[in-house]
Amino acid sequence: MSKRALQARSLPDNTCARWRACLPAERTQTSHDPDLELLAALVVILHRSSLLPWDKFKAIMDTAGRHGLMNKLAVTADYRTTMAYFTRGQQDPAVNVRAAPLGEPSKFPVHEAAELAAPTAVGPGYSREKALEAIRARYESCAAVTRYTQPRAMADATIRTLCQRLLYEGRPEWIVLMTLANLVMNYRMRLSREPPMTASRGQWQAIATEEMRREEQASDPSPPMTEIAETLGMHLCFVTATIARFWGLEINQDTPDFDALEAQLKTRYGYWDDDIEHRSYFIH
Repeated sequence: MSKRALQARSLPDNTCARWRACLPAERTQTSHDPDLELLAALVVILHRSSLLPWDKFKAIMDTAGRHGLMNKLAVTADYRTTMAYFTRGQQDPAVNVRAAPLGEPSKFPVHEAAELAAPTAVGPGYSREKALEAIRARYESCAAVTRYTQPRAMADATIRTLCQRLLYEGRPEWIVLMTLANLVMNYRMRLSREPPMTASRGQWQAIATEEMRREEQASDPSPPMTEIAETLGMHLCFVTATIARFWGLEINQDTPDFDALEAQLKTRYGYWDDDIEHRSYFIH
């Protein structure tokens, strides 16, 4: 507990959203301060938990504010007052709290309101026509980037099994091929030391785009089979993030839950459903 304003800080976790909230120990003199502090903390948590860019998120919050959000949000009591309800005659209820449990957790089942269920409608900006056009381009560019590495990888029993497992789980081939292409491209960039570590994000993106468009040559360095096997899952996560950004989504977490992100793309952006006719790269 702190006498300072309410603060919220995210904690690293790739499986869920975890936050540490520091609550003020006492209510401030100005009656509306706790309400504003709570709203500020909730806005931070909501934005970091969303997939919206800040400008779109802010527009939604501004609309909610005009519709009376502040009138629906209030801090009813400070920490010391609230804890007093769970203590028995202690001089300072905030110290050495001995609160009696309300009951077994099984007695308080979770009931999700229909309004809070995850949406299943088509995601903002999605169109199947746009998706198929992009997939067609990905097959072309990723096949070129992996022209020599892909057949070598398929000759390795371990990598072949890994790739086929990803397909059997339900992914279309373009996702696996894009994952391999991303791995090959990053390997070449790492060996060439281009761009330098001091390069800006824009420089990194420009060189990565150029590498993604360049056809692999027989003389190009190719990642060892052990590296492909060890890092394929990581690069699969990178592809998931790339596709999210393609649809205008923003990853606001320092440690995203990639399983949740993939589930969102599958449900609302046809991630595992959209594909075109193509020759098989991984199943023969």
